[in-house]
Amino acid sequence: MPKEISNSRSRPLCPRLGSNLSDGAVIAEVLADTGVETINYATIEELLSEARAGVGTIIIAEQALVDDALELLAEFFAEQPPWSEVPLIILTAHIRSWMPSWRQRAANLPFVRSATLLERPMRMETLVHSVKVAMRSRRQYQLRDYLIEHEELFARSYNLYRELQHRVKNNLQVIQSLVRLSAKRAPKDVSAYFDEVRRQIWAIGQVHHKLYAGGNLDHIDLSSYIGDILDQSIISFGSLNERVRVTKQLEPMSVDVDAAIPIGLIVTELLTNAFKYAFPARRRGEVRIGLASRSGNGEVTVMDDGVGLPVERDGSGFRIMQALVTQIEGDLELLTRTGTRWILRFPLGTAKRLSA
Repeated sequence: MPKEISNSRSRPLCPRLGSNLSDGAVIAEVLADTGVETINYATIEELLSEARAGVGTIIIAEQALVDDALELLAEFFAEQPPWSEVPLIILTAHIRSWMPSWRQRAANLPFVRSATLLERPMRMETLVHSVKVAMRSRRQYQLRDYLIEHEELFARSYNLYRELQHRVKNNLQVIQSLVRLSAKRAPKDVSAYFDEVRRQIWAIGQVHHKLYAGGNLDHIDLSSYIGDILDQSIISFGSLNERVRVTKQLEPMSVDVDAAIPIGLIVTELLTNAFKYAFPARRRGEVRIGLASRSGNGEVTVMDDGVGLPVERDGSGFRIMQALVTQIEGDLELLTRTGTRWILRFPLGTAKRLSA
């Protein structure tokens, strides 16, 4: 078994013996027959120096606990993280009529109180059992150490990811502001196109905002997202508020980011068309938006009772929507019998229902 003096977590654990070398040689031979490798050290200083690089179990004879050995051991165990719990086995003499001086000095040392004391002479099976129990315990603590390190790594990665989403959102806000300024300087006949671009940028930025604010790294609540887009559209077309009623019925549903952005852009385009074209000449009416799961698909419905739209659509907005629908492997249906009704269907593989 390899000598474990590195920080590798995958190498087997080996006990370290701090006894006289003849005792250590016998114990090493016995443990080797069970598949456990040992390393003998002549002094406490050597043992602890190597143990700091990685240790499975420490075995030490009480004859070595002289002079400042206890203080050195106390320093070593004080350095260990609280979850490490390095196992310590002390081989002590079979003398009950008196207490060895090291025990008197160690009465208040917690690492000694939690050590395993094996009295000699002993059956070697007892030593082997004690070593294997200690090593199993040590592996459990190393696994805890591994999990803690990975939890810390995940926490750092999560914070970096959230910071990235925050910066993307801020950059999109800057772009949105630049588009707004450009729209003010543009001729009136093209300024409306700038407004559409600004709404599209806002819809994308809102996804990054929700990822930053939420606790999920790759999914957002589609119902909340669509609700935000609807609110923003109402603000953008504020002049219609007195004569156009808006209703929504949104089923809670979680969608991954790759689906959320195309769906958000499609909904933005559909709402924009409804508010811009469905109610000319101060016509009154209603815009309704719904989100539900039906027949194995997620389904977004945007409808109005306005003047309706022609069945054939060849504008750039419609072509963009078709490309976005293809991206999510969905389907977009247009009905124009009474007003306009759009139905966007997408596979539920890109979404999952949330409990209300």
